[in-house]
Amino acid sequence: MGRIAGTDNAHGLAVRLFDGRIALDGGELSLAQREAAVLFVLAAAPQRALDAHRLAETIWPDLDADQGRRALKVAASRLRARLRDRTVLSSVHGRYELASYVRVDLEELGQALTLFDEDESIAHLERFAPLLLASRPPHLRDAEWFAPIEARLIEATNRLGRHLARSAAARGDGQAVRQLGRALLAADPTDEEGCALVVRGYLLEGYRSAARRA
Repeated sequence: MGRIAGTDNAHGLAVRLFDGRIALDGGELSLAQREAAVLFVLAAAPQRALDAHRLAETIWPDLDADQGRRALKVAASRLRARLRDRTVLSSVHGRYELASYVRVDLEELGQALTLFDEDESIAHLERFAPLLLASRPPHLRDAEWFAPIEARLIEATNRLGRHLARSAAARGDGQAVRQLGRALLAADPTDEEGCALVVRGYLLEGYRSAARRA
C-alpha cells in the first residue's frame, strides 16, 4: 500500500489495519501474532483504549481470566521491547492504551470522511484511494477477534469508494468509476453498489454491450 496518508510523527510507528501490517520508520515491522493482535485491537478501539479484561478476552477468548491477563502482560512487555519504547503502550488503572502519536490508517480515513461530510470536498479523500486496493492476509481475516475490525474496514472502504465514484462520474470518467466499482467488489463480492458502478462506468465509456454483460 505504501505510505499512510496524513501527517508525519517523530516516532514513525503506524498501524495499517487495511493491509494488516505494522510500519516503523518507513519499513515493515514483523511481530509475533499475539503482539500484533494487541496493536491491531487497540488501534481500532474507541480512544485507542480498552479494559485489560476485555482486551484479553477479545484476543484469547478460550483462556480463563488469569491466563488471559498473563498472556496480555507478556505480549505487552514484548511489544514495548521490540519497539524500544515503553510509552507506546500504557497500562493504567486496569486499562491498556495505545499512544496518541501512533498513526492508524482507519482512524485517519475516518477523520477525512467526517471532513467530507461537513463540506463535501473530495480533496479530503483522494489521497486515501490506495486503501481501496489493500487486502488483509488470510490469518487476520479468519481470526475471530479481527472480525469486528474487518467489518469496520469494509464499511469505511464502501463509503470511500462511493464518494470517489460519484466525483469520477460527475467529471465523466467512466474508467475510474468502473475501477472503483471493482475495488468495492474485491472487498465484498456481494456489494450491489459495486456492481452498479461497474455498469455505470461502462455506460459512461459508451460500452453498452459490456454494461449488459456486467
